[in-house]
Amino acid sequence: MGAHKSVLVTGAGGFIGHHLVTYLKKKGYRVRGVDIKYPEFSATDADEFFLLDLRVPGNCLEATAVSIEVYALAGRHGRHGVTSPLIMPRSFTHSADRS
Repeated sequence: MGAHKSVLVTGAGGFIGHHLVTYLKKKGYRVRGVDIKYPEFSATDADEFFLLDLRVPGNCLEATAVSIEVYALAGRHGRHGVTSPLIMPRSFTHSADRS
């Protein structure tokens, strides 16, 4: 199912994102990974991997250019290892969230 479907995984350099990339590849997806760092545990299985800071709106446009689905796992690490989600530009929010 998913053969040749193009997906984007943000936070693909992190532990969960890295494993999600591998899972999606095994399911036949074409995967673009994006993070501000490469995976620390092993090489990525993504078809392409971009080092991008998604707090920059232009980088968001570049990252999503060819994706049909987006798995948004990117976060900003705060004090004590707490992760908070990135603020995405309004144009990237789900249509049900728009007023």
